[in-house]
Amino acid sequence: MTNSAIERSLLESLHAYVRHFEIPNSRDDLLAIASSILTFQQKQGSIAIDPNRAEDLIQQVVNQFSATSVSTLLVVQLQKH
Repeated sequence: MTNSAIERSLLESLHAYVRHFEIPNSRDDLLAIASSILTFQQKQGSIAIDPNRAEDLIQQVVNQFSATSVSTLLVVQLQKH
């Protein structure tokens, strides 16, 4: 998997988390969740990334996960109910 594909996969997983569970209360919470998702995916063997690159990747993904994305997800959730 390329770095951009890994980044996209992690971002999609983060969006799925928010849709199904909750919106994190802080940036630190979001970083922790993204880190957990990445660690899980690595342990499952679905992705491989240099451990020295993992923190940068997590930061990039969290930076992309904007308030606009969260607002859009909330609207979709409300429409489902």
